[in-house]
Amino acid sequence: MDIRSYITEDEVKKFLNYLKIKNKYNYYIIIYNLVYGNKSYKELQSCQVENLIIPDEIPIPEKNPFLICITGVNTNLKTHQALCGIRGVNFSTRLFKQKFIMDGKLYCGSLKKSKNKNVIYKEGYLYIMKNTHINPKICEILKDKKVGITTDLNRRLKSLTLGPVGVDVIKLWKTNYSNVRLMEKEIHSVLNERNTIGEWFSDENEDLIKIVENILKTSDVVVESINPKI
Repeated sequence: MDIRSYITEDEVKKFLNYLKIKNKYNYYIIIYNLVYGNKSYKELQSCQVENLIIPDEIPIPEKNPFLICITGVNTNLKTHQALCGIRGVNFSTRLFKQKFIMDGKLYCGSLKKSKNKNVIYKEGYLYIMKNTHINPKICEILKDKKVGITTDLNRRLKSLTLGPVGVDVIKLWKTNYSNVRLMEKEIHSVLNERNTIGEWFSDENEDLIKIVENILKTSDVVVESINPKI
């Protein structure tokens, strides 16, 4: 798959419409100002909210969205890009702030050739794991679940086994590694308040699996549910 260094205005509008539908207003305002404004990201960071371009249908934020950590912004842009269904380009604030006109049409990005002409997408797995123990009574109180990704499931299982404590894969999905990374970020974001440590999340109500399944059902990313005992 060739990775483009630009996107069309129609793709920009599609992405903005997605952000509006999903109520991601901070990211909508960031993209809108980069594309249709004349200021750089640094200049926009020092703006007052009233000096930003905010369309009538978008709620006015209490704080300037450009004050959000740019690393976090770029990470979330890539996540929402995948969920929006726009392929073949890497979203970032840099992409949107660069603009050019070709054949009378607006584009964001540049016409520079991508260095990544031959991108190989590895097969990846999204999994939900739980701890196991040789003592069944201890197993009953181990409610937390691990939500993560890997390209080598067997190797990952071995790395998480320590003495009497092991792990069981209870749910497993397969897709290319690029997609599975984006889905992991989206799921971790939704489960953030349940986070106990690392990729482990509290599941006292035993509804974590259902939440993850619902996220995958409403996503544009196609994943294949497979038997975890592989």
